[in-house]
Amino acid sequence: RVEWLDTALVMALANSTHPRQALLDIATSHGGGVYSLPLFTQPFCQMIVEELEHFARSGRVSPQPNNMNEYGVVMDELGMGTLMTQLREHVLQPLAAALYQPETAAFVEEEGEATRTWSRQEIATGCCEDHHAFTVRYEPNEQAGLDMHHDDADVTLNVCLAASEQLHGSGLSFCGLVGEEDHRRFRFTLQHRVGVAVVHLGVHRHGAGDVEVGARQNLILWGRSSKNHTKPSHARLHPAELAPDPRCLSWTHDSDFEEFRELPPAAIKKRKERQQAKELMHLLLEATDEHIAKLPVEKQPFVRVLRKMALDSRDASASLAISTLHNAS
Repeated sequence: RVEWLDTALVMALANSTHPRQALLDIATSHGGGVYSLPLFTQPFCQMIVEELEHFARSGRVSPQPNNMNEYGVVMDELGMGTLMTQLREHVLQPLAAALYQPETAAFVEEEGEATRTWSRQEIATGCCEDHHAFTVRYEPNEQAGLDMHHDDADVTLNVCLAASEQLHGSGLSFCGLVGEEDHRRFRFTLQHRVGVAVVHLGVHRHGAGDVEVGARQNLILWGRSSKNHTKPSHARLHPAELAPDPRCLSWTHDSDFEEFRELPPAAIKKRKERQQAKELMHLLLEATDEHIAKLPVEKQPFVRVLRKMALDSRDASASLAISTLHNAS
């Protein structure tokens, strides 16, 4: 519905004479292919937040939005799948086409890198035939922030839905693009504003600083292009990568993290949890009917269910690995 979108965006999208320039005029370029622009009205942001509150009170449980965000809701579970499709088709697609055309992509700085970067632009300007939409929530007593990462997307749209008046921390920091020599070099930090969207390439390394006081909720739309499946992996490191900035290191993804920094408390906690989960998985895979029969009767059905889940997970992982090797050969 038009009334849910910021007036400036509505006018830009309706401009049939100079549609691309109209979108560029309302977007602020922060460099490196990162933009911000007004997207939603404040009442619409509040409406989504209220729907999230209703969802939480209902007792329903959403799948984890992704493998890093622990608190949030997949928008399909909220009954907003059709709305997210419309947001992708009528907002993200024209935005991606306008923002990432070659002459507007300021991150193409060296002729020697033009070919690789051009393929990313080509993917971005053709985005997006598919999407994954979800909300995230950050607050000190839950998940305070998010480690450095890149998205499982070609173009990401990230809009703030709510933020405490006394919010401290929680800046959105950007480094370089995966595969570029400055991949782990710091660029800048943005502060979210309610209703304002940040748009960037999925391969752009970024992270959310810890919320120290207050809370923040965002809606994220990962736009995906079918072209991405025919391109080389974006996760390759540059052979002459520059020395990393400590602010751009990822304890989740960087094996050399501890060469430059001590692990933060959240990382220690998460690694301990992962090790415990790994050990539990091993025990379940090794468990026989005889082992289970020795447990208290009331616990046996539950352990059998867990064992089946572990076996199914192992078989699925093996199938995926075989499929990946087959496709690569």
